Amino acid sequence: MMKFLIGIVILAAGAAVGWFFLMVLPAGKQKQTVAMTRNVGTAWMYWLTDEVGDSSSGSNVNAELMTRPETQIIFDANKKLGGAYRKLDYDDMTKLLKPRYLQDVPRVDGWGNELEFYLSDNLLNSYVMLVRSPGSDGKFSGNTYTMGAFDSKNAAEDIVWADGYFVRWPEQSRAP
Repeated sequence: MMKFLIGIVILAAGAAVGWFFLMVLPAGKQKQTVAMTRNVGTAWMYWLTDEVGDSSSGSNVNAELMTRPETQIIFDANKKLGGAYRKLDYDDMTKLLKPRYLQDVPRVDGWGNELEFYLSDNLLNSYVMLVRSPGSDGKFSGNTYTMGAFDSKNAAEDIVWADGYFVRWPEQSRAP
């Protein structure tokens, strides 16, 4: 009888550990990614406010960054979102935000995948900036996103923030 009880305790402990690694850890990485994306976005909005407010400074910074090759992220036209953005590398983001707007600019998401940063070539456009994470699988789902939450259990979904709002976010997280 004692061996049977010990066996049950071991099985229960194993199930608890398995549940923790399958459910809790991925959710923690997802929440971490949402938080860091929000932090970068908020800092970037402060930067944009300063740049648009001081047009002479903004035009110089913008001209330097916009020499990069263009990559487009097109949003779902049915949701009245859309815009073209130019991809910035991590060093460009660091130059923009550190240390005035953000102490440390994250390079990777909660899973260790590189974040991507995009900026419009015109700071007065309706669509100016975008930050995205590829999710747990490290692969972006494409260049078209429909705005809305996704099931937080699907950690492979992209997390996307643009122009002050989350475009794609896990259901359990609150998007601004």
